[in-house]
Amino acid sequence: MELFVADDGRGLIELLGTGIKPFAIFLDLNMPLKSGLECLWEIRKSSRLNDTRVLILSTSTRQTDINYGLKHGANAYFVKPNTIEELGLNK
Repeated sequence: MELFVADDGRGLIELLGTGIKPFAIFLDLNMPLKSGLECLWEIRKSSRLNDTRVLILSTSTRQTDINYGLKHGANAYFVKPNTIEELGLNK
């Protein structure tokens, strides 16, 4: 299994346009050049990718973001910490 990384939303859509069929996409909402919600919409309108698992990871706890993501095809929505310290890995 390979891991592909895109630096921004536009790069993600370009990467997906190369024909790869990922098992899952971990999607941040707050990406430069194209938001995660815009990317989600493009992923779900693609017949090749519309069954790919999309997991949103975001610092946003806004209920509107969560509802929109799930309503428009995200399989799950996870709120991530704002800082590495909040992960609690330094203990």
